[in-house]
Amino acid sequence: MLSWHVATTKPFCEMIAENGLRNKGFQPFNPKVYTQKIVRGARTWTERPYLPGYIFVRFDPNEDVLWPTINYIRGIQTLLYSASERPAPVKDAAMSILLDRCNGDRVKAEDIDAALSKIVPVGTNVRVVEGPFASFEGKVVWSESYRVKVLLSIFGRSTSALMSSKDVERA
Repeated sequence: MLSWHVATTKPFCEMIAENGLRNKGFQPFNPKVYTQKIVRGARTWTERPYLPGYIFVRFDPNEDVLWPTINYIRGIQTLLYSASERPAPVKDAAMSILLDRCNGDRVKAEDIDAALSKIVPVGTNVRVVEGPFASFEGKVVWSESYRVKVLLSIFGRSTSALMSSKDVERA
């Protein structure tokens, strides 16, 4: 029975792994997202993996005798295994949620907009409400998706701390 499995990829090799899997006859799924970045002072749109470091592969480990070759495909680090030295399948419910968020292999724009709405803008004064720095105040110096880097004043010194955006509130 066909099922989805996860393979880890070598750093920045998700696209290479996707092409290698497809060339060997496997069905890869590498969700991608478009993001803006600044290159030489100009804003450009670039495509990058939605889940960096991971790629999904669909195959039947009982019928497909070539699945061990996945570990030797360029860009692949290793398949994730269960305790029985068999590739660990991804639960159908989890994969259906991920597949529903995508059009083909692109994450839907409304899902990206929902994630971006949770970004705390750089320069915002915040108060930490959870974790070891609770009750400290600082300024956001970096923000992406659900993570923020806050410059805190602790014992008279500026210290940066990386934390979840849900752990801070506007001061």
